[in-house]
Amino acid sequence: MARTKNTTRKAPNRPQRATRPFVCNVCSREFGQSTNYYRHLGLVHRITKDGQPIDAQTYAKYAQYSKRGKRIPSELKTTEQPNKPPERRQKVNVIRGMRAMERQLSTKIRRSLPLNRTTESINHFLNQLEEDCREAEEHDSDEFV
Repeated sequence: MARTKNTTRKAPNRPQRATRPFVCNVCSREFGQSTNYYRHLGLVHRITKDGQPIDAQTYAKYAQYSKRGKRIPSELKTTEQPNKPPERRQKVNVIRGMRAMERQLSTKIRRSLPLNRTTESINHFLNQLEEDCREAEEHDSDEFV
């Protein structure tokens, strides 16, 4: 059976709650840092700390720092897809294929490498590996062998 303490717990002597000196005058939300407060004003209320409306560039800057992701105004959005153009996607697929082939070759080497190595078995292994590499070099397709 597990041991338990039989003494009474001490009275709660907790540290004081952190102060949040920056309070939004529109919605009364509290912030501990001025930068978070200014970002809140810009993103939620679209005003500066002086109450003036913010421009689109400032809004975009605040949106980049936001934890909820980028909230870019419609006038700054583009119709292009900046994330994955076809060339980048093709390069990523080539790299994935190369990594898969590397894993496949490593697995094949590990499986065919003899545990009780003799000079004859090592020479046989190296000859087999050389044949496999030449066969792979001759194969000019994107498909796996």
